[in-house]
Amino acid sequence: MAEPGLASALRVLLLSPAADLKADLEKNAFSAGLLGGAELEVAEELRERMLSAAGSSQKSNGQGTVERLLQRLAKIGGGARRSPVALARELEAAEQYCRALAGAAPVASNAEPRPPAGGRDALVSEAQAGGGSTLHRWIRLQVCEPLSLGPVLAGPASGTGGSPVSGTASYARGQSGRSVATPMQLADVPHEFLCPIAQDVMRDAVSTCDGYTYERRNIESWLAENNTSPITGLPLANKGLIPNHNLRKLIFDSGVLSRLGSDSEPNAEAADFRSDLCCEVVVPRDAATLSEAIELGAGRAAAWLAAAGSVSEVTSDSIGAGTSQASRQRRAGNRSGSGSPRTVPSSGRPLAFGVRLLPGEHFLGQMLQLDQEVEIIGGGRSATMLRLAPGVAIELRGDVRIARLSICRDAPPEPAGPGGSTSSFRRRSSSSKSPPLLEVTKGSSHIELCDLCNSCGSAVRVSGAHTSPVMSGNTIHGCRDTGVVFRDGADGSLVGCRLFSNLSVAIEVHSRADPLIEDNDVFDGRQGGVFVYNRGKGHLRRNKIFRNALEGVEIKQGGRPLVEDNDIYDNMECGIFIHEGGEGRVIGNRIHSNSYAGIEIKDASSPEVRGNDVYSGRTSGVYIHGEGQGVIEDNQVHNNALHGVYVRGRGHPHLVKNRIFSNDECGVFVTESSNPCIESNEVYGNGLAGIEVKEESNPTIKLNRIHDGNTGGIFILARGRGRIYENKLYKNKLEGIEIKDGGDPHITDNDIYENLECGVFAHDGALGRIEDNRVYSNAFAGIEIKDTSCPVVKGNHVYRGQTSGIYVHSGGRGKVMDNEVFENGLHGIMILSAGNPWMSRNRVHDNLECGVVAHQNYVVDTVNNEIFGNGAKNIQTVKV
Repeated sequence: MAEPGLASALRVLLLSPAADLKADLEKNAFSAGLLGGAELEVAEELRERMLSAAGSSQKSNGQGTVERLLQRLAKIGGGARRSPVALARELEAAEQYCRALAGAAPVASNAEPRPPAGGRDALVSEAQAGGGSTLHRWIRLQVCEPLSLGPVLAGPASGTGGSPVSGTASYARGQSGRSVATPMQLADVPHEFLCPIAQDVMRDAVSTCDGYTYERRNIESWLAENNTSPITGLPLANKGLIPNHNLRKLIFDSGVLSRLGSDSEPNAEAADFRSDLCCEVVVPRDAATLSEAIELGAGRAAAWLAAAGSVSEVTSDSIGAGTSQASRQRRAGNRSGSGSPRTVPSSGRPLAFGVRLLPGEHFLGQMLQLDQEVEIIGGGRSATMLRLAPGVAIELRGDVRIARLSICRDAPPEPAGPGGSTSSFRRRSSSSKSPPLLEVTKGSSHIELCDLCNSCGSAVRVSGAHTSPVMSGNTIHGCRDTGVVFRDGADGSLVGCRLFSNLSVAIEVHSRADPLIEDNDVFDGRQGGVFVYNRGKGHLRRNKIFRNALEGVEIKQGGRPLVEDNDIYDNMECGIFIHEGGEGRVIGNRIHSNSYAGIEIKDASSPEVRGNDVYSGRTSGVYIHGEGQGVIEDNQVHNNALHGVYVRGRGHPHLVKNRIFSNDECGVFVTESSNPCIESNEVYGNGLAGIEVKEESNPTIKLNRIHDGNTGGIFILARGRGRIYENKLYKNKLEGIEIKDGGDPHITDNDIYENLECGVFAHDGALGRIEDNRVYSNAFAGIEIKDTSCPVVKGNHVYRGQTSGIYVHSGGRGKVMDNEVFENGLHGIMILSAGNPWMSRNRVHDNLECGVVAHQNYVVDTVNNEIFGNGAKNIQTVKV
């Protein structure tokens, strides 16, 4: 026997178009006994006629057959009986529409003008493109769209014996002599059809007062925060929106929405269901029937499960009498004996079912909870829209798959402020108050190739331990709150998505959530890109995070993500901001061109920052303050507008094995009582000092190579201290080490050579201990002391300088003892201009001119110093 659901739907669609389709389906869809044989025969005859009109191999019926069919249709019409003339006109229009959808040439009609020649797009009216009458939908579902999906279509069984419809139809190019409408890519769509904000085809085109046209939901989201034009940036006189009916009709009449190719996915199978389903429910466009579709599918799955131990064939039902080709082919296979029947599982687990939303706009007006195994797919996110009412969300609690559609919610009207104006939204909404579009609370759902926009909340919120959804290939934009939230121990993955133009952060991870966030583009957010806090974790890998109004990535309150191999750039504040006890690992990223620091660490935060390339920032590369800590290792920090690494406010990080070069100011700048450990770094080519220390800071600086600076190597001033040992300082354009203004470092066991001025320069009240260093081959003095400075210079080897070895003048003091000063280009030690150091146990020899040159008021201790073998004199006294 033929499917009763098909015949019942035919009766309602053709004879009672105003009847309630859902009620009729619920009443008759599974009860063959309610239908008579005459109705089944009429259903079969009508279907054969539609197949013939679509260009199948069946022969067209003659005029007598048409009259006989009309008489039979009139007889079974019951109380809704219509005249044969009206039925004839509708039947002829249905045949023309069927030909148009299938791409066949139209047949001239005596009742109506011949439609223009061309393909499907030129023949579909605005009403038909938006869904049309119920009969049009049935024709598209039952006859034309299934045929265009595959080469072979098996008809349903006849009303008398169950044999399939005679003949099959093939619509592949070259087999039927005609071609199906060619799919169109988004790049081929006329730019006038694209919304300037989202760069997608407009379905509800509206114009602003300045004449530009946008998709309604996109411009409404923009105007909620701005008073200016998105295109020109100029203020708008008002926020009124005018429907652009002409453009909307042009878009629908062009057929662009129905011809758009798959949304960038190369896998053609992505458009179909992926599970082995017990049934499929097809929802026509403009039908507010998603909830009913879920109920219908769940009921069907439960019925299959109830038939435990029996063998059942896989079938398909539809809201709007739609069925899918895949289920019909399986059904035909089972009937012919070639298919393998499916048995109901003995585990008691409900069977999976599918819901197909056809292109068009669908509406959900009540909360929907999905705890079944169900797949909901659309015809492409550019063509299928599911619009949620304010306050309505879809909760995913099972193994649900949602794919290839747009889901959005419009913002409720804002209350009028003083003077009747509406107040703009200026602060971040709370995620707990505004429901998301999709609430994932359990299971392993899949959300794929969707467009998600929520103008009054978040797009997706994932919560609960062991909740592990997979979100891939989605576009998430225009959300008034966070785009995607992971919380309460959830994990899952967000892969290959585009998140942009959200009013809060794009991605939020907190409360021990641990998702994989990979290969996404996160950009143009009104706040930050990714926000990890309150012990949230997660793995951020290979994302592009750029052009956000605040930070690219923010970590706080014990957040511990792994941020690896990302491109983070052009954000309006920091690239990565770690504060309030944030932790985590930042590894192998490219962080550049951000308005503030590339990486900022504060408030006792202690991350690991390893192997990153931090460059071209508009301030410093790495900024550590407010007792910030952490390990900064093996990074490249270069070409930043201020310092390479800036440590202040009692910061004490460990900087190890970094390359810090070509920054406009200092390589490393340490101030405000900070105590970093700067170890084994290479610091070179910076605009100011390689390392600068001031204001009570006390760093440990060891095993570094500091060279080729545009000023000095290390600069200690303003009571700065520090322990500086085992470094190599060479080829700097000024001093190797400069000490001034009460600087008091301990400088020991360093190699200081080939600098273009002094090796060590102590002036303006400098202190410090300079011990056991090798100071050689510098252009000026090896060690110079002046301006009442009073360092201890002990145990150094000072040699081969181009002028004198040690030069004390202009009131310089200090202790000079146990040094060996030799082979310098002028004198060994010079004491001039009221210089008054205490000299003891020095060995001064083999200098090119004098050993010691001193002013006449200074008495050289020749007993405790060894002065010998110098070129001119060992001791030379000069007048003041």
